[in-house]
Amino acid sequence: GQAFLVGDGSLIIVADHSLPSLGDDGRPPKHTKVEREAETALLRNQGVVRWLRQLPEGRRGWIIAMDEPLSELRRRFVAENRRVQQLASMCISSARLDGGMKYRVTSGAWCGNDGWESNGGTFKVLRSGSAVPESRRVPLCIAVNKRHYTYRIENSKTGCIGIHAESNTRWEHAHTVYASKDGKGESMCVGVQIAGEKTRWTVQRAERCDRGGFRHTFGFNAMSERQYSPPFVRACLVTYTADAERLLRMVTGAACDGQAVEHESWFMAVDAGAGGHRIALTQSRDGGGEMRYRASLSGSGDAAKSTASGETLFVPPTPSGDLLCYCRLESAPKVFFTWALGDCVAENSSKEFC
Repeated sequence: GQAFLVGDGSLIIVADHSLPSLGDDGRPPKHTKVEREAETALLRNQGVVRWLRQLPEGRRGWIIAMDEPLSELRRRFVAENRRVQQLASMCISSARLDGGMKYRVTSGAWCGNDGWESNGGTFKVLRSGSAVPESRRVPLCIAVNKRHYTYRIENSKTGCIGIHAESNTRWEHAHTVYASKDGKGESMCVGVQIAGEKTRWTVQRAERCDRGGFRHTFGFNAMSERQYSPPFVRACLVTYTADAERLLRMVTGAACDGQAVEHESWFMAVDAGAGGHRIALTQSRDGGGEMRYRASLSGSGDAAKSTASGETLFVPPTPSGDLLCYCRLESAPKVFFTWALGDCVAENSSKEFC
């Protein structure tokens, strides 16, 4: 799963859009702090409460006490994409300029002020680019020309600052925010309109920015509230009846809710790698129209079996959870299949796999 770190050495990280603007040399003002240590228990508590309130619906969280230094955990979790990626909204607004349009990008969910219309919608970026490895960041450098209050957007950390050679215009840094190369949000485009001292850029929710007098310069994917796919899947053994036999079948996720759950486990949602296994869950109807549920086990490197009517779960090479066994139950003249916590010890049962 993803982690939120709290304790001695935990940090309060300033949102990118809240940082002071960079100077003409591309450097931050002196004494600017991108992050600071959460010195008091109150600040740490506030961080935990904020994290708990922002847990997506249907997700669970738990607390683990660790001896490893938080600085090392933070480095490792970012590298492994396990740090919680908090997001921020960027708002697109527009205004008239010489019979055409100019565009602005500012932080927040609404940006209709000072003659600008908040009509371009919003998109999500990372609250802090430090949430992902530097190699995966997509920088969006935003600058303003205060002579005509036009805006510039470059795919660079500091490349929007200073003189723009093609138009000979001067730009002051507003802020630099970041998306990710792994963004799963809508497609965004950036374009430029070269018009001398009124040169300006646009950002739109589209594949390309080749309209309204603008020339497409680059594109990126916004972040998404559904950006993160948990690596674990909740699985439950629930009871059902077939031909008067009380059996257990495995269901996952929301299907566990409202069921008579006998046992709950967690599996991996992605291939566990060499030495691991995959469990294919399938379902079909028999000749009498009754639903039958089956499970099969194979090595993680084996060719995947078709699971069009079910799904696949993965077991790591060295699992540490409870032992679950899939059992064959002989009840002449029929054969049934069920799950058991531990070995298959019921009368007339035999083990298929554990």
